[in-house]
Amino acid sequence: MNRTIAFYGFLLGFSLIHAGCFLPYVAKQGYYQAKLLSGRQPILQVLQQDSLTPHQRQRLQLILAVKNFATNVLALSPNQNYSTINLQWRHTLYNVSASKPLLFKPYTWWFPIIGTMPYKGFFEKADAIKEKNRLLLKNLDVQIGPVAGYSSLGYFSDPVWPQMLELPLVFLVELIIHELAHATIYFKNQTDFNESFANAVGKMGTLAFLKEHFGEKSQEYQDAISIYNDQSLYNTHMWQLYQQLDNLYKSKQSPAEKQKLKKEIIFNFTLSYPEIPFLTVYFKNKNLNNINNAYLMSFRRYNSEQKSFEELLNHVDNNWPNFLKNIRSLENKRPLG
Repeated sequence: MNRTIAFYGFLLGFSLIHAGCFLPYVAKQGYYQAKLLSGRQPILQVLQQDSLTPHQRQRLQLILAVKNFATNVLALSPNQNYSTINLQWRHTLYNVSASKPLLFKPYTWWFPIIGTMPYKGFFEKADAIKEKNRLLLKNLDVQIGPVAGYSSLGYFSDPVWPQMLELPLVFLVELIIHELAHATIYFKNQTDFNESFANAVGKMGTLAFLKEHFGEKSQEYQDAISIYNDQSLYNTHMWQLYQQLDNLYKSKQSPAEKQKLKKEIIFNFTLSYPEIPFLTVYFKNKNLNNINNAYLMSFRRYNSEQKSFEELLNHVDNNWPNFLKNIRSLENKRPLG
């Protein structure tokens, strides 16, 4: 499973006021958002239905347990997110992002309420492909991929989708905590910080939940340890690739030479990737065909400050309320962009 596209947030600018040229886009996505919300039912009510499969029932019970843990232990804001499910929802969401081809500079969009964003979400794949093609005509590196969840930042009570229940257990728990973290702390125009924060909380919170809920020696907890060890190894190699390309882009080589060397560097990375001693299939079988600047900027966006968040939680002795208090204090101290 591609971890970097699994947790892209689709932060919908759901407002027709001051939408300007985005009116058709916002109206269409708003229609699907309304359709998603109108079909939701409380999970507690759905659990009384005989039509659920044992797998669905177990996953819905797990989601309620994760929500309870997130509020009572992780100190994330209590809300109605993921307390409902739309069992009839069959749409897949897609995320599009782009970057300059010889510079790590994201293409951005502006939305009402949430501000400037380096990605754009769609409820229809054809619309996402159309946007991708538009960006390719601008000679940009473009990435398109499905997303497993998004946060409306508390503007709506976000429901569970049936597709979420098919995620591997570790990723489902992380997804719920990740999106609840977005609904707890969000700094406008600070996408990299927001995503890196939610990503870190998702992982640290998942380990804490699985350890308490299943036990330290459980298969569920040990699987998570293996996955996150591989994630750390993957991050190390991706940062090396990112830095190598960043140095190239900052060099005095001609654009043509940079383009040539860029292709060689990425190709050599893909050749050496099988030699990395991953233990889990999620990283052994990772699709590397779409690596470009947009892919690497997404990687950076979700992983740029992971160690800092882990160190801060450790510094406050795993006291989650104090951890979040420290994070909130940074809101007016973060540089824009």
